[in-house]
Amino acid sequence: MADDRIISLNIGSQQIAGAVFSKTPGGGLRLDTIERRDLTGDPGEDGDKAAQGAAALKEIVAALKIKGAKTNYVVSSFPVLLKFASLPALDGSQVDQIVEFEAQQQVPYPINEVVWGYQLMGEPDDIEVEVALAAVKSDELSEIDDLVLGAGLRSRGAEIAPAALYNSLRFNYSDIEGTTLLVDIGARTT
Repeated sequence: MADDRIISLNIGSQQIAGAVFSKTPGGGLRLDTIERRDLTGDPGEDGDKAAQGAAALKEIVAALKIKGAKTNYVVSSFPVLLKFASLPALDGSQVDQIVEFEAQQQVPYPINEVVWGYQLMGEPDDIEVEVALAAVKSDELSEIDDLVLGAGLRSRGAEIAPAALYNSLRFNYSDIEGTTLLVDIGARTT
């Protein structure tokens, strides 16, 4: 039998949380269980943060009984460079090329030393397309991915906390009109 659960992790600088969701018949999601572990110490000082995070994540995996499961995870926006750009409305086939050019201009590191991605914001028929461009140094993301793999999970990929919050709002409140303010308050960045 296939595992229909959706496993998600939130790996922050002061806490790690894991959740198990299942799909509902109406196309929604149901939260089945959640576990959270706080990390102690100053988030600005790394010290034993990696060992502490690894231990916390292993506890969460054991408590949720998800060893070997595939997971998506959310990372704090602290190590991520986030830039916004406005682009003219483009044909879908041009978007990747234009955004890649924009990434090369905006990211202050050699593009081959970062993992980067983007998300289009706004409505498809807008005159200008807002693009959220995110980049993180490859070695920093590898450390987080190693933490996930070391806890006995299989990674499906990472997303940054502000994008996850935005996507959650869009999924859960797709009919919302007007202006909405989303604030991601973390231990190191807001």
